Amino acid sequence: MEHPLTSYRSLSRVALAVATCAVIYKLTPLFLFLAISVLIGVLLHQIVDILKTRFRFPVWAANGVVVLAALGTVSAIFFFLIPSLVNQVVALARHLPELRRGLEASIASDELRKLVHDNIEKLPDELGSLPAEAAQIGSTVLHGLYQFLLLVIFSLYFMLDGDRAYQAILGQVEKYRAVDTRERIVRSALEVRAVIFVYAFGQLITCAFVAVFAYAAARLLHVPGALTLAALATLCDLIPAVGFIISLTAGVTVALTVSSGTALALAALYLLYSLIENYLLIPRIYGTTMKLSRLVVLLGILIGGELAGILGMLLALPILGSLRVIEKHWIDARRTVIEPSTKRDS
Repeated sequence: MEHPLTSYRSLSRVALAVATCAVIYKLTPLFLFLAISVLIGVLLHQIVDILKTRFRFPVWAANGVVVLAALGTVSAIFFFLIPSLVNQVVALARHLPELRRGLEASIASDELRKLVHDNIEKLPDELGSLPAEAAQIGSTVLHGLYQFLLLVIFSLYFMLDGDRAYQAILGQVEKYRAVDTRERIVRSALEVRAVIFVYAFGQLITCAFVAVFAYAAARLLHVPGALTLAALATLCDLIPAVGFIISLTAGVTVALTVSSGTALALAALYLLYSLIENYLLIPRIYGTTMKLSRLVVLLGILIGGELAGILGMLLALPILGSLRVIEKHWIDARRTVIEPSTKRDS
């Protein structure tokens, strides 16, 4: 018969495990938030290193330049980009009747045409009810701005204080672990940082390209809401594979307000850019650092999206790249050490 004290200990362990899982589950948004902050912080830290090594900036000057550039970018988004986006969204809302007529004219099926007609007819009523929900909308917007500012602050903190925290962790490892473990931690950290930097820098470059392209294509074809489409394409470009379909669908839908020929031309330009980005830009930017199988990437994106939504999709690639580094230094290296010793023993 099991001793009562042993039974109590077993129950307490189970309760502790359940409580730990519950805490982790509740803190998942915080972990995702910190992970995005680390991505941006690593990118900013690498820029600081470039300024110090290549351009001989003092540490304080390099940090100051990056901080001012980050704060200037945030200010430009708040004071210039967001008001313009709001104006264009309002203008697009006024084009809903033209959007409905363009879509209906391009659809052959009577049932599908009726479905589009009914859904778009509901939009003015839904938009008309927005003033009644102005307080809730304002609260949501303010919360989003607050989260964005926190993201910037934490990213700058990781940029400025990341090295100090990393050295403190290494100092603790040295007290309790062998020198070989410390060296593997250092090599793994350097390679993971390279993976994160390449991913973050690559996303920054591709987002800049797609923003310019989407805006220029919309202006060239006289599609309304060029800035809105460019902002949407930029956000969608952060989501591999799935994001392009979303931005393409939105762009073609808005282009139908002009004509079906304009929609086809815009779709062709989007597809051309997708080919250029996938087969020219991304291989040159990422090189071999983020070399992952397309199937692995797709599965990672699907799993990340299922577990954590859009943020999970964003973090899928750097996590997969980091897992390759961990496998190299902690699993493959251990396997190569054990196998020769096993052969000698036999």
